[in-house]
Amino acid sequence: MASHIRAVTGFGVVVVAGIVLGFFMMNASNIPVQTKATAAAVQPVITGAQYQLFRDYAPSNPENKRIVYFFAAPWCPTCRSADAEFKTEALSKLPSDVVIVKVDFDSNKELRKKFAINYQHTFVELAPDGSAKQVWVGGGVTEMNQKLGV
Repeated sequence: MASHIRAVTGFGVVVVAGIVLGFFMMNASNIPVQTKATAAAVQPVITGAQYQLFRDYAPSNPENKRIVYFFAAPWCPTCRSADAEFKTEALSKLPSDVVIVKVDFDSNKELRKKFAINYQHTFVELAPDGSAKQVWVGGGVTEMNQKLGV
């Protein structure tokens, strides 16, 4: 009797597993698969301003671009929001002569001291001589356009 119960239970487990597996297989066929080709096709082509990390920034400015330092911290939610916006096609709404340079607020203490930066999510537009032309706290693309007179 006990072996009969084990056989029926084992058969039941196999049937249930088959039904669950079949359900997932049917639904998996309806999920669109994104290949490298389709992923590349939907990537926006961003023209306009440039956005780069401070460690990749070359301070010489032979093209006379407007340089804006963005002092950001990874723990700052508004910094993360602005950072995400600068990595999208919204960057194309800024003039093409603008270069936003993301500066790590926590590790670049000397640069913070040079520009008297006390808060993360602070922007510094540089004058041609490397001094601060203007400083403001907060915002994203829209606010930057306002500050830059666009």
